[in-house]
Amino acid sequence: MTIDKNLVAAFLMLWLLTANVASANAASDVDAIDYQWPGLKLESNWITADIKLRAQLRLTSTHHESGFSNADENREANVNRSRIKIGGTLFTPQLDYYTEYDFPSDKLLDLRFSYKLDKIPMNIRIGQWKVPYNRERIDSSGKQQFIDRSIANKWFTLDRQRGIAFYGRIAQETSFDSTYNFAVTQGTGRNGEGSSDKPQWLARWEWNFLKRETVFSQSNTTKNDRPIGSLTFGASESQGSYTAFSSAGGGQLPGFTAGDEDAYKVSQYMQETYYQHRGFSWQQELHTKNVKDQRDGTETKITGGYLQAGYFPSQRWESWPQPLEFAIRFAKVKLDDSQRGTHKETSIVMNWFFSGHNNKISIDYSFGKDNTNFGDQEDYHITRLQWDFHL
Repeated sequence: MTIDKNLVAAFLMLWLLTANVASANAASDVDAIDYQWPGLKLESNWITADIKLRAQLRLTSTHHESGFSNADENREANVNRSRIKIGGTLFTPQLDYYTEYDFPSDKLLDLRFSYKLDKIPMNIRIGQWKVPYNRERIDSSGKQQFIDRSIANKWFTLDRQRGIAFYGRIAQETSFDSTYNFAVTQGTGRNGEGSSDKPQWLARWEWNFLKRETVFSQSNTTKNDRPIGSLTFGASESQGSYTAFSSAGGGQLPGFTAGDEDAYKVSQYMQETYYQHRGFSWQQELHTKNVKDQRDGTETKITGGYLQAGYFPSQRWESWPQPLEFAIRFAKVKLDDSQRGTHKETSIVMNWFFSGHNNKISIDYSFGKDNTNFGDQEDYHITRLQWDFHL
């Protein structure tokens, strides 16, 4: 197995944390190690660390129907995610770091450093992380309302990239209260493999129209009395060998073949809304993506998005259990390719929160129709049961 240099760096950082804490404990009567569920807290005079373990145990039943005669069923139980997450500050509260490693896939997901400037509302980030394009992908899988993200995600997300970003919040608590983010990345995905002719750039502007900053977390588990909401626009452009990105790195959308460093020029735009108040949650995304094959000049336009809403019934009817939430989501992707059409999916979910997103059980059901893969239309039914918890 090839050892990723970033993985070595991540474990070296963990070793340095442990060595420093041991030294601090030896020189002081103050205990610098404290377990505060969820997570282990480490602290010394120059570094802090919040170490968490997280897992998702999942049961999935899938039924596929293709054409008039073909059908298949599949049932599986697995550990969908099992991760260690380490974050904190280094030398000064202005400099923070974060790293995340997934054991089932043997992948270093994040390794990033962020610095907050003193006199202007700006932070600078370098490393590898989920770049801030669309909210559904930025939201951690441990803070989702549904067990899986919508079908729109794989077509439009930029996922994890390596690069640099400039971001911050301006005009706080005024009518123009906004957060901004601009990033320049390699455009080669999580592991940095492959090549690109030009760097990938992205811009995201989020207007906090209720004068409060939003959070990247689905489901209104806090049941806040003061509403939060935002209207967001984003854009991105790249030219390289990939048309899609996922946690596995750079890849291709259905119907596209592997290319060289300048094979595809990809331009995309995004609009989203977000709102949470007293147990009600709403979020929505609308995407447009244009993929131009530089080799033959063909262009493919892809549009899609989703609508998602959830509610804790106990906020309206006291007889309902406080931890119980219901939600529904509609998602659609459409291609202008004459040989392909649309992919539609409707999903419902029931969540039981033992301790917010740190410990919850979810069961969801999805029904979809997909004819975007150059074949007969495929109808499918997916039922999932999942326990998501932190230690």
